[in-house]
Amino acid sequence: MTILPFCYADKRGWDSAHPAFSCKEILDSGHSKGDGEYWIDPEKSGNPLKVYCDMSRYGGGWLLVSNVEFGSPSPKVSVETSYRGIGKSYMVLQESAMKELRRHLSFTQLRFHCHKKQGRTFHVVTASNSLGEAVVRYFSGETDEQPDACGSFVRLTLDENSELAGICKDWGRLVSEEYFVGKWGHGEGQDRLYSYPVLRKNKYHVRVLLHNVDDLKKMECDDRSGPNVGTNGDFWRVFLAGICKDWGKLSGKYFVGKWGHGEDQDRLYQYPVLRKGKYHLKVHLNNVGGLDKMECDDGSGHNVDTNGDFWRVFVR
Repeated sequence: MTILPFCYADKRGWDSAHPAFSCKEILDSGHSKGDGEYWIDPEKSGNPLKVYCDMSRYGGGWLLVSNVEFGSPSPKVSVETSYRGIGKSYMVLQESAMKELRRHLSFTQLRFHCHKKQGRTFHVVTASNSLGEAVVRYFSGETDEQPDACGSFVRLTLDENSELAGICKDWGRLVSEEYFVGKWGHGEGQDRLYSYPVLRKNKYHVRVLLHNVDDLKKMECDDRSGPNVGTNGDFWRVFLAGICKDWGKLSGKYFVGKWGHGEDQDRLYQYPVLRKGKYHLKVHLNNVGGLDKMECDDGSGHNVDTNGDFWRVFVR
């Protein structure tokens, strides 16, 4: 038997009047219309932004947070200090923007993808373990400790053919300028997501180099190229996904990555899913069986509902 919790609030993410919380929420709610642009509002502020969601690859629900493409001429690339810059077509995020986004979305995985038509493809996703979580924390600016490379990622084998993914013990550069340390990153600050997030000194790099603020001077993808060595359509992208690690309540503790709230008879309709203080699934009945409150991915007050809103559970 399969249990399917489902609640409805129009076509989530299809327009600015009905934004979703994240790409993953759109996918999980059944409102995906495939890869493309959607509206999200991670802060629930009423000020949504249009973003690109990858709904078809590796489970879907991936939010594009950095995008660089080689062309003739190459498009301008903006360096964003706020996460709201992800609404632009070509951009890279600085550490401050990633930290802000992590605070609102609590994402759990990063996916790095670059490709050169006359070269190779580097395509990895952070692992669902403590090593992978350390990578997410580093690129989100929550720590300056460079994470271990080996064991922290998974090669996405449909197109991954890089040299770098096979020599993780040689990755990295520390602030002390020591190389071949088996670490992500190059030991610097705000540009850590796009300037040498992965490198093997003097041989294989993943890097975006900008000239005169926003002009694309160089894009390296598992190579060490000179300026403007590329082919139209070569790209460098970073995606993120996942918030389920913040679900649940267990023995008085929250953010435990669990279904439910640890109680008994009402577990199916009282907080089967919750993120404390922010997003809930819940039906609250008053003393005579009347509907007092219904929460659907929100933390609403009493009777903050519209005719036709519903909360249902199915079995199969």
